[in-house]
Amino acid sequence: MHWPFRSESMPASARSICVPSVRLDFERPDHRRFPCLPLAYAALRAGRGVPAAMNAANEIAVDAFLAGRLAYLSIARVVEAVMARMGSAGDASIEELEAVDAEARALAGALVQSAEAA
Repeated sequence: MHWPFRSESMPASARSICVPSVRLDFERPDHRRFPCLPLAYAALRAGRGVPAAMNAANEIAVDAFLAGRLAYLSIARVVEAVMARMGSAGDASIEELEAVDAEARALAGALVQSAEAA
């Protein structure tokens, strides 16, 4: 938090964290409530350029949602459709990832436009 600088306006208790005193409890994620989570797992399993395609589609869909052009529940549908159409999504070279990103953004944009028209 504020690394590498610590804000002097922060309370002293917030300037340092005692990790051994922190307790984190985790529950199984609810995939119905968080439908993009299984998509992220699938993208990681697929590897190659699929995580980049998923990220690009998610950014386009979330931007459309924030602009009031896409329903919240449609974000996962757009991401899933882009991932399905992108296939293996190319190699992991920088040039290939840039091409995958651009293609995924264009496809997600087209899906958002078709959702708007529906």
